[in-house]
Amino acid sequence: MNATVVRLMTWFHLGSTLKSIAELDSLVEDVLLKEDFNPADLRNFSTARENKRLDDTATADGDGNLSARDKWTMGSVKIKVPAPKVCTPEAEAAEFEVKGLLYRPLLDVMIEAFQSPAFEEFHITPFESRWDPSHGRNSDEPDIQLDPPDGPLDENGMPPLPEGHQVMYGEIYTSKPMLKAHSELPQTATPTLETIIAAYMFYSDSTHLANFGNASLWPLYTFFGNQSKYTRAKPTSNAGHHQAYFPLLPDSIKDFYRGRFGVAPSADMMAHLKRELMHAIWDLLLSPEFIHAYVHGIIVKCYDGIERRLFPRFFTYGADYPEK
Repeated sequence: MNATVVRLMTWFHLGSTLKSIAELDSLVEDVLLKEDFNPADLRNFSTARENKRLDDTATADGDGNLSARDKWTMGSVKIKVPAPKVCTPEAEAAEFEVKGLLYRPLLDVMIEAFQSPAFEEFHITPFESRWDPSHGRNSDEPDIQLDPPDGPLDENGMPPLPEGHQVMYGEIYTSKPMLKAHSELPQTATPTLETIIAAYMFYSDSTHLANFGNASLWPLYTFFGNQSKYTRAKPTSNAGHHQAYFPLLPDSIKDFYRGRFGVAPSADMMAHLKRELMHAIWDLLLSPEFIHAYVHGIIVKCYDGIERRLFPRFFTYGADYPEK
């Protein structure tokens, strides 16, 4: 090894154990080897100082753009506030703006994942995992026996299950919903372009809040079911992509409600407004660009250099413990 590689590998193996091989490869390929990377610019570098500069830029930027590269955006949503015991048309209902939503576009996270080194372990064609309990009893029995299917394929393109065999479940890419979604992908104008599913899996937990200054935000992470659960469950794999940080319903909404209607909001009303906030946030995340990709697909050059048409699909929305 030369001195550069020795220093890099020493940094990788010392300190935090959260660094992954994929991250190190990305650091080298996406940062150190870029033509515009200049080591001289890092003299007197301070992470704390540069983070503060980013925070100050985000505050001063009217568009709320936090990072041109990752396209983090600071946004806001408006929710309808109904009057108590009064029937009001939806269009005429009072509106309350909730600020402080920090998010990345759903498509950006998908493209980043499929263009990263982690793609090498992605399963892009779903399949059914089957087990023959009697297999192996005869030592002369071959390890693999590929008999032609006996009967028509089912609605997902799978041959009939042989007698005595069992279907094994354990991964998104071997599940019936994934097989069904794959079989229902629309025909495209470019049949030579492989069409695959990006299997979104969301995880959020309101009990684990992230503090940004004076604000407490509720994190949302995106995983992809194309990746094995055994990899996703490892914190060192960095399989969870930071998707958004949801703002909580601010206390000022109580003053707004009291000033508008003359009474304090009830517990049921607060629960309703929290649901409205969640719906409004997802209405923002499900942008027209994402909906177009959901229906028609989006062409992405994956990590292996091959272009494919990706169709985003939602499979799970988990809370509490992602490893469960």
